[in-house]
Amino acid sequence: MRTCVVVLSLIVFGALAFGQNGEEAKQARYELEITDRLIERAEPLIVESGNEEAVRLLTEAKDLQRDAWREFNQQRYRMAKGLTNLARYRVKQALELIAVDSQKVAEEIRRTAEVLDEVGPVIKRAGIKEAEEVFRLALGEQETARRYFDGKRYALALRFTRAGRQHAKKALEMVRRRGDRERIEAELKRTDELLARAKEKMSSGLADRREQFERAAALQKQAHEAFGQSRFVPALRLTLAARGVLLRFWESGPGAADPELTAAAAEENDRLIANWSAAIEADGPNEARALLKLAKEQQARVRARIAAREYGPAYREANQARRTLNRAIEILEASPSDR
Repeated sequence: MRTCVVVLSLIVFGALAFGQNGEEAKQARYELEITDRLIERAEPLIVESGNEEAVRLLTEAKDLQRDAWREFNQQRYRMAKGLTNLARYRVKQALELIAVDSQKVAEEIRRTAEVLDEVGPVIKRAGIKEAEEVFRLALGEQETARRYFDGKRYALALRFTRAGRQHAKKALEMVRRRGDRERIEAELKRTDELLARAKEKMSSGLADRREQFERAAALQKQAHEAFGQSRFVPALRLTLAARGVLLRFWESGPGAADPELTAAAAEENDRLIANWSAAIEADGPNEARALLKLAKEQQARVRARIAAREYGPAYREANQARRTLNRAIEILEASPSDR
């Protein structure tokens, strides 16, 4: 009786194991046949593309698939499925390589070359070691991209030329941040000078002017705090705002449009244009460039009116030019380079 029970148990266990193995074998064969069909369809396309890297991946896929069938025939179904999935991935990689448009890659390489040509002299003049190192990396990546392109390995060429362009942008941004710091620090010092001059001129009997002065001083204090925290854009915005309040401070006083004050306003605009024109024209968005052009036109009219001794209109135009310049500078600093 006991023997019969053992035999029956073995029969049931064997039937279950056979059923499980049969299902696993069915699934493995299904996966293998999918890969076979994929290789069959992809092989002519890959071979005809002439892409050496894609052909290598196809060969690797076929070797993996052959090993997968061997494992299947030896009833190692999990291993067979793992190998066939890997073979299928290699084929997909090869297809992605030949799907890349060579003309598009050539255009990307040309675009990167233009950026490198434009950025190179700027970085060299700046003399910032860290930026120079990043730029050398960009040059190396671009050269690697050219080699891959010549070898018809277009996906890799695309990847390296884009990396080169990004590193060139990073190097330029490093230079720009250093330059911005120096320019913004100069603007802070200029506002400090104007505050000192306003304090000397301020009459204790004019409460409204004192309020303007204190407002400008408070804004300038916030600007220095932001600068100390390396928050350069807020620092610039605050110091320019402080200067705007100071402008109203001077306008509310006697003799606001006299020759001396008008000349000082015009000279301040000349200084802003000299300090910021190159950065706006090189890196600024279109809106900032348009505002710079407008400010220069306004400033030309200021100079013409001063020459004609029209100090009132010249002073008002100088204020407009100043506001235009401030807006162009703020837009430049708030907008990252898009190259």
